[in-house]
This record gives sequence, structure tokens and C-alpha cells, in this order.
Amino acid sequence: MAQSLSISNKNVMVEGPNAGYKDAECTITNISSDAADTAFTWTILEINTPGTWALSMCDPKDCYIGLNIGMNRSFNLKQTGSGPIKATFDFMSTQGSGNIKMVLSSIKTPQNADTLNFTGTAWTTGLAETKRKQPLSFYPNPVKDQMNIQFHSKGMVHIDIFNVLGEKVKSFSHEATKPTISVADLQNGMYFISVLENNTLYTRSFTKVN
Repeated sequence: MAQSLSISNKNVMVEGPNAGYKDAECTITNISSDAADTAFTWTILEINTPGTWALSMCDPKDCYIGLNIGMNRSFNLKQTGSGPIKATFDFMSTQGSGNIKMVLSSIKTPQNADTLNFTGTAWTTGLAETKRKQPLSFYPNPVKDQMNIQFHSKGMVHIDIFNVLGEKVKSFSHEATKPTISVADLQNGMYFISVLENNTLYTRSFTKVN
């Protein structure tokens, strides 16, 4: 049976200090001989990570946060075209190991499917390493009305806020490296903030209070 996709690495393993994050990325290429075979889909089969970790997934179309088992998304990839499939493990200062298992398939020929595994391992950092400048930070946390965000980029970045169900509740675009955003209208609870910069998604969690 002719295949639709070539995958550079079906088992991606990354590791690093628990004060940071790691991207587990592979490259997919559309090798189908059928010009109409350009639509693909992925579905998460398993998630086994420490509960405090923040997870996100990027495909050639978009990036997503609030991952859960059964989550399904689709994208297009032209013939001979290539693009990334990337899982980001934000360790949130928690030591441990975890994995995300997903199936990737052609929508036109769903029998052309492959399973991908992304594994992340975080180890405890020393004090000096913990204090190292992080790509995304914000304060205060918990937050009541206004949140101050700091990131490295001097260009335009896109900021999204998601609830624990993975639903986007706010979206901003900023050029300043220290923007202030309002979260006063959010209900109390836990949220995830993500900053997309040059196709890299940085994620942190925060708590909204009255």
C-alpha cells in the first residue's frame, strides 16, 4: 500500500531541567502520489505526564494548548510539502517523565496511518539554573485585574489565554516586550497563557482571583 506521509522520527525523546521546557519535534512530508491526498488529521491516544506540566502541540497549520485524550485536529500539506509536528513539554518546575502518544493519518485514505510518541524527562535544577532568564514570565500570580508579561522578542508576538478545557478565552497581539493585559473579566480559576513567537509556543499557567 502506498503511503501518504514520511515521518523523520516516530519516537522523539527530549530532556532538560525542570525550570524550563523542551520541544519534541519531528518533520512530516507528504509523499502521496495522489494529488488529492493533501488533508491529514491527528488524534491524541494517550497522555501520561505529571499533572502540573503544561502541554502544547503544533502541526503545520496551528498550535494548540490544553491537550486531552481524544483531541483531534486536521491540517493540509501539499504534495512533496514538509512541516513540523511538535509537542512542547513545559515542566513547570516539576521533576518527572511523561509521554504523549498520537496517531497521524490521511483523511482521504485513513488506512495510511502512523503512531507517534513524544517523551519528555525533567530533572531537578540547581539554584543558579533556576534563576536563569526564562523566555516568558508574568506577574502577579495569582492575578486579579492586570497582568504584566515579559518576553524576549522585540517583534510582534501573539498571546492567547486558555481555560483548563483548552478553550481560548482571550487573544492579544503585542510588539512591546513588557505588555500589560486585562484579565478582570475572567472567572476565578486556573488558566494557561501562551506566547507564539517565530513558530515557538511558550506556555505558563496562572490563577485568576477576585
